[in-house]
Amino acid sequence: MEKFCNINNSKEEGFIDFSFDIVKYKRKLMGNLYIECVASDNDINIGFGLEIKNKMRGIIDGNINSFCTYLDGLKIIFKDGISDYLIKSMLKFYGFEDMDLNLRKETYIECGSLSAEPLDYNNSEIKFKCFFDSSNINNMYAEMYINIDLKNKKIYLNEKSSEYRENIIKNLSI
Repeated sequence: MEKFCNINNSKEEGFIDFSFDIVKYKRKLMGNLYIECVASDNDINIGFGLEIKNKMRGIIDGNINSFCTYLDGLKIIFKDGISDYLIKSMLKFYGFEDMDLNLRKETYIECGSLSAEPLDYNNSEIKFKCFFDSSNINNMYAEMYINIDLKNKKIYLNEKSSEYRENIIKNLSI
C-alpha cells in the first residue's frame, strides 16, 4: 500500500488542520481544475476529489475590499475507496466520535480567493476562505480555509475557529 502524508497536520496549538497529498490533477472540459487528494490515518488511506471553478478572481493589488465570493467556487466530491473514512477521521480529531456520518457525494462550497490575482495554480499556494450555510438558513454557518499548493502537491483544510468544527462536519455529511 502506498504511503501518504498523515492527515493530522496541526501546527498551531488549539487548531486541528488536515493535510493531503495531491495524487491527480487535470483541467476539465470547461476549464475547471479537478484534484484528487489522499492522506493516511493509521494506515487507512483517506481522500476526496476537489473541483475548482474556472476563472475565479483573487485579491487585486492586495486590496481586501476586492475580495469576491463564488457560491459554487469549490466542490468536494466523494471518491469510492478513499472517502469512506474521511468524515470518521475528522470526527475523531474534532472529538465527535459519537456521531455516525459519511461524506456527501458532492458538496458545493462558497469561497473566495485570498491570493493575489492572477491566481497561479502552478507556482504558488492558492488560499481560499470557505463559507458553509453563509445565510445561516440551516443554522449551520461555518468557515474554514482550503489551501492548494500544486507545486508541492499538497492540499490543506485549515480551521478558522474551533467553534465551527461541528457545523463543518454537518455541512460535508449525510
